Amino acid sequence: RLERDVQRDIELQEFILTSLSEKTEALELISTTINADRPTPNETGLFLRALAKDGNNFAWGFPLLQSVTFDDLTDTGNLRLLRDTEVRDSIIGYYKNGNHRLNRIARRHTDYPRLVTQILPPEVISSFPQTDPRAPGGLAREREVSSLPEPDMSPSDLSVLLRRVRQDDFRDALNSERNFAFFAKTQITENLDHASDLFRFLQKKREGG
Repeated sequence: RLERDVQRDIELQEFILTSLSEKTEALELISTTINADRPTPNETGLFLRALAKDGNNFAWGFPLLQSVTFDDLTDTGNLRLLRDTEVRDSIIGYYKNGNHRLNRIARRHTDYPRLVTQILPPEVISSFPQTDPRAPGGLAREREVSSLPEPDMSPSDLSVLLRRVRQDDFRDALNSERNFAFFAKTQITENLDHASDLFRFLQKKREGG
């Protein structure tokens, strides 16, 4: 059961890293657009997606590690059944350090998500899925992307939007969010490496290695 939980953590951390890479690219696109004259008609959809979806990936929080089995062992006192102290210490360290990294990410949130929701019309935000069909387990959504309407903004509304994202408060929040994305990637990468090491370790111990 512990192996299965850690395997799910690996799948989730891999998905989060992919989403964070897309987030970084989206924030770069937003930054480039802000510093340009204006997006071309062909770029408007990409710009709106970057604001409403990809740039906002995991802006509100990150799921904690899959600890159902570990919590059960701890709450019932059955963790002592793991007589191999090396195994027990490795498992305890994995959940303690992994969730500590995720909590560090949570404490580093910026004003960027709040500003985005303030300046984007609801119809633009609702045009993009707020979850991803690639997400493992309960994070996946059922609705297909193709069933969502394309966002549409009039030239005047787009001009107002561009004017707002070029204000200093949004630029500062965008810069903070770019730094946040970089920090989050380092923490998730450490979690993924730790999970992969623990999974191999548990397999080896179970097989008598």
